[in-house]
Amino acid sequence: MGVSIFTGIAQGIQPLLSNGYGLGNHSIIKRVLKYALVTSLSIAIIMYLCIFTNVNSVIGIFNSEHNLEIAQLAKTGFRIYFMGFLFLAINIILTMYLSATERAKEAFTISVLRGCIIIVPLVLLLGKVWNMEGVWLSFVLTECIVATGAVFIVSIRKAQLTGQKVAG
Repeated sequence: MGVSIFTGIAQGIQPLLSNGYGLGNHSIIKRVLKYALVTSLSIAIIMYLCIFTNVNSVIGIFNSEHNLEIAQLAKTGFRIYFMGFLFLAINIILTMYLSATERAKEAFTISVLRGCIIIVPLVLLLGKVWNMEGVWLSFVLTECIVATGAVFIVSIRKAQLTGQKVAG
């Protein structure tokens, strides 16, 4: 559900970003991107807090047999996994931003990094080190690593659009 919400926001901003880019109106681009990120991050925080505080109720929906072992695994897993939604929100919005401003290569790179290049090795590595908790954590760490890279790519892109020099 969270991915669908973030994707919906990203699809909603795409024409606004493309139009602003086409017009050369960087203030529209900046404002739309800011609103999208704030909205997505706010939703991600609310989702995480809802899961964290209502984890037993959510687990109860799927654990009709009331298996305590499954409930404990799910409780730990939900609380770890849904932290990744904070970074996921950023990644989906920034991917659309890059796509809408003629940076499809960078948008594609972010998607591929998220989808397989980073997560697969992390699942294997962290799963061996921390068992199931490591598997849950691999999603969070993947999204965090990719979000860090995406923010860096977008800062370079913004500097190019506005004609500023990039620090570093």
